[in-house]
Amino acid sequence: MEKSKLDLKKLEESKDGIYLVDESRKIIYWNLAACQLTGYSKEEMVGKHCYESGLDHISMDERHLCRSLCPLMGTMFDGKTRKEEVLVQTKDRSRVLIQVETYSLEEDGKIVGAMELFRRKETGHEIK
Repeated sequence: MEKSKLDLKKLEESKDGIYLVDESRKIIYWNLAACQLTGYSKEEMVGKHCYESGLDHISMDERHLCRSLCPLMGTMFDGKTRKEEVLVQTKDRSRVLIQVETYSLEEDGKIVGAMELFRRKETGHEIK
């Protein structure tokens, strides 16, 4: 997948956290809002597989999604958009509730990666 084909300027200006992964789930793009929401810099995230990034997505029923079929992987498998609330671990090791949306990235009709868009859900307090 060529990043030059994507309109990265629009992704960078988004207030939502956004990251892109290639077909092996390696993070190839991490926007400014993702840095602000998680505390992880682009340099810390780009080049890592999403499951080794430290975000450690946990479902509301306490399943570690990075160790099973997470929404991003499901979207890469079938191309279907997913929307789910999950807990994510920030760099300071606190847990925050986020709304995740996943989208497939395709070239010539073939899924070549995925995008995860996420935004913080206001709960009135952080979850530790």
